[in-house]
Amino acid sequence: MKRSTLIATVASVLLAVAGNAQTTVSGTIDGHDYVDLGLSVKWATCNVGASSPEDYGNYYAWGETTTKSTYTTENSKTYGKEGMDDITGNPSYDAARANWGGLWRMPTQAEMEELIINCTFENIYDVEFSGYKGCKVTSKINGNSIFLPAAGWRDGASSLRAGRMIAHWSSMPWENDSHSAYLLSSDHVIKSNRNIGFNVRPVYGPISKNINTDDPAIYKPTGTLSGHDYVDLGLSVKWATCNVGASSPSDYGNYYAWGETTTKSTYTKENSRTYGKDMDDITGNPSYDAARANWGGSWRMPTVLEMEELVDKCTWTWTIQGSHTGYKVTSKINGNSIFVPAAGRRDELSLNDAVECGCYWGATPDEWDTQEAFFIDFSRADHLIKWNSRYYGYSVRPVYGPISKNINTDDPAIYKPTGTLSGHDYVDLGLSVKWATCNVGASSPGDYGDYFAWGETTTKSTYTEENSKIYGKDMGDISGNSAYDAARANWGGSWRMPTQKEMWALRHCRWISTTCGGHKGYRVTGRNGNSIFLPAAGLYNGSSLSYVGVGGYWWNSTPYENDMQNAYHVYFDFNRYGCTWFHRYFGLSIRPVSD
Repeated sequence: MKRSTLIATVASVLLAVAGNAQTTVSGTIDGHDYVDLGLSVKWATCNVGASSPEDYGNYYAWGETTTKSTYTTENSKTYGKEGMDDITGNPSYDAARANWGGLWRMPTQAEMEELIINCTFENIYDVEFSGYKGCKVTSKINGNSIFLPAAGWRDGASSLRAGRMIAHWSSMPWENDSHSAYLLSSDHVIKSNRNIGFNVRPVYGPISKNINTDDPAIYKPTGTLSGHDYVDLGLSVKWATCNVGASSPSDYGNYYAWGETTTKSTYTKENSRTYGKDMDDITGNPSYDAARANWGGSWRMPTVLEMEELVDKCTWTWTIQGSHTGYKVTSKINGNSIFVPAAGRRDELSLNDAVECGCYWGATPDEWDTQEAFFIDFSRADHLIKWNSRYYGYSVRPVYGPISKNINTDDPAIYKPTGTLSGHDYVDLGLSVKWATCNVGASSPGDYGDYFAWGETTTKSTYTEENSKIYGKDMGDISGNSAYDAARANWGGSWRMPTQKEMWALRHCRWISTTCGGHKGYRVTGRNGNSIFLPAAGLYNGSSLSYVGVGGYWWNSTPYENDMQNAYHVYFDFNRYGCTWFHRYFGLSIRPVSD
């Protein structure tokens, strides 16, 4: 190469880098620039049909190589077409290969997942280049970047969500639906109908359909029981390396309705054996436990407490194993790991949300609703324990070991406040009011705090009928009345005692027996995953403090309508919890709320 040509080439690359802070050009192949992100393939700097990284480029229906004025199911060449395989590199279906030639091609679903896991994706609203919104994607490996413009998509004759949404087709059809295919949407791989017009961002390199971002040795079994491998995570039980019905850790395995031991073709309320049936915990019961029925020996489904322990005492890292996305679950105690694939769920005839989420049944029913049971629910964004209708087909991951009914999952981070009001922290549980993190008089969530007779705002040494200020007095609801409400009187601001209705709404939360700050109690978790801790602070009757470490009792602001000597409270003791009324002169805890 002549020296002048070399200088011109270097200068053009430097200008390209300087002119676009969102993209680092590494080289050119067949007339198209690429960026080396340190991954299995090189990523093009532009979409097919674009003249620059920020340019939207063209829109293609999946499996088509030319643009069109309208994008419909009727004029789609592949919508509903059965038997299609991955189209990467096939010039009849791959828009990158057909339009750019050479070895350029559409990325596989696995290559898109590799991009997501090994790069950081900046918020679309925080990044702009040359007046175009988009996402800067930066490699965690070498720091190089590409820019994905928010080009939206085409549906029918309409252009939708331009400047607000990033969407690029992969080459992979949706294996369970001939109408759909995988695509990259911001930092997620999802599915969409093949007739929609999305962008195509080419890649270059050997085709990768089975990318492991982890070393398989990470998931080395600790031992074997009844022919099935397990891993010791340092928890109360050993966790199997595979789902029931799976041949490897990354294999999805079978799907079961809760309380059923065989698979089926459809999963509905009507054919569920347990939907609406009053049930106890089914762990180890071969009539209902899919793990015990299919694996035998000591294998069983995990209880909700054992699932809670897995969530709290392990770190969860989204990854790829055996071409399947899911979580690497690594013990904080001994560093051992298991892999749980995002196997999705069965609903009626369909397999939904595979690649995007995982649903794993536990053995514990929801005691408030005979139609539901607890399960681990995860997506790329989070991992929580929730409850849902028993008829869905979910995965089952077996455990073995003594059944655990009271596991210490004490982790201060669990009770992280949502905000602060008048100097006191609160947590949003997704209910109608905000719940304080501590009792009145307490300095931490696990601290017992003070005790108050109902309708009184100061503590005392004895709690009797004789020294009660309102025992037998005709009263209305006292919430927010500083003369009678201990929360308002002691904390001020908008803090107040919860009404009977507000306090009883806690039954919609998940109650898990645990400890915090060395004190026994319950972790109460809302459907949004946020939690408060209610310590077993006991109660005062006369001068005696009783049931400490056994039960917790909290006044609410509502008097009992049929008796002027009593008022409502929420309690837990002896592995039960509920809402009832109590003598007003007893000394109970106060947990404030605010609107």
